[in-house]
Amino acid sequence: RGYFVQVGAFSQAANAERLRQRLAMNYPDVSVEELGAGDQRFYRVRMGSFETRAQARQRAIQSARLGLPIVVVRE
Repeated sequence: RGYFVQVGAFSQAANAERLRQRLAMNYPDVSVEELGAGDQRFYRVRMGSFETRAQARQRAIQSARLGLPIVVVRE
């Protein structure tokens, strides 16, 4: 499936959606993914997918300028 740039993880869907909307103004590939952990739900905001780690890293560098914590993940 490739590489993704994760820019946030939230316990509230609304917070994840706000960040997605902010990033979507500049990046067309931003999404929110819901995850379950026991009886809790988490919402992670990601960009991608990218074919190579280098492509994901380039996006991460661009996004880090917005002051966001950035993690490159592979799936």
